[in-house]
Amino acid sequence: MTPPQAWRTLADTFHSLPQLVDYKKLPVNYGPEEAIEIYRNTALSRAERSLLSFLLHVWNRYEFTFDLAEIMLWDSRHRTAFLNWVNGKTLGEPCRYF
Repeated sequence: MTPPQAWRTLADTFHSLPQLVDYKKLPVNYGPEEAIEIYRNTALSRAERSLLSFLLHVWNRYEFTFDLAEIMLWDSRHRTAFLNWVNGKTLGEPCRYF
């Protein structure tokens, strides 16, 4: 699986990402580049911004920071998706960065 495909697999485990597609904030075939664009140029809710901050940090930890404390603001489904990334269930490797 290429890095963009793996990143998309991770992103799709967070239920808010399909909602961003439904709200036409992200295109159906979004990838990291489209997520960067809306993160930088679109009005987002705090929850949407926090989630994209995490996903973009995983994509490029040098350009995008993420405050781990924000996870406490997430709902239980997002925290479960995060834990699945941490323990390797999502991508087959614990805490996989790109």
